[in-house]
Amino acid sequence: MAQKAAKQIARRNATALNQLHIISASIHAFFIFYRLLIHRRSISTSVLTKYVLFSLPAVLIELYLEKISRPKYAAGGDLRRAGEDLDAKGLMEYMWDVVYVTWGCLIGAALLGEWFWWLLITVPLYAGYLAVSTFLGIRKTFGGMGGGEAGEGQDEAGLSNRQKKLEKKGGQKIRYR
Repeated sequence: MAQKAAKQIARRNATALNQLHIISASIHAFFIFYRLLIHRRSISTSVLTKYVLFSLPAVLIELYLEKISRPKYAAGGDLRRAGEDLDAKGLMEYMWDVVYVTWGCLIGAALLGEWFWWLLITVPLYAGYLAVSTFLGIRKTFGGMGGGEAGEGQDEAGLSNRQKKLEKKGGQKIRYR
């Protein structure tokens, strides 16, 4: 059963990586040819520098995804390693987001102009938003350990139903420090 799942992941990864490379090559070729053929006067070292600099993260991510996710087969055709799942949650999603945003910026910069590269600022802004919201979420979960608001107003709110019943009966009292 596990081998079947590994083969399925390997098949999905191979398909996704092939699509990634085809789409990426097409978008990069579109940018270069559109700029060379239609907007020939706008080609300068500044434009080429921005193209290389802003495309580099997506290309590096693409190479990294290729390295960790491409299935490996033995000489006889048996699957040795399926590779990391490209549909995994977490960091894998964010890497795909960087690739998609870069593709959008490439198309926008080719068609609409160099100002479209400013859209790439959304990537670090989104990462900062996620970092802050994660930090605040973790901080709230440590309420009893001094991380959150632990105070006198916690008398009734922090009690379970069993503890409330015991206090009504006058039994076991719970003390907070």
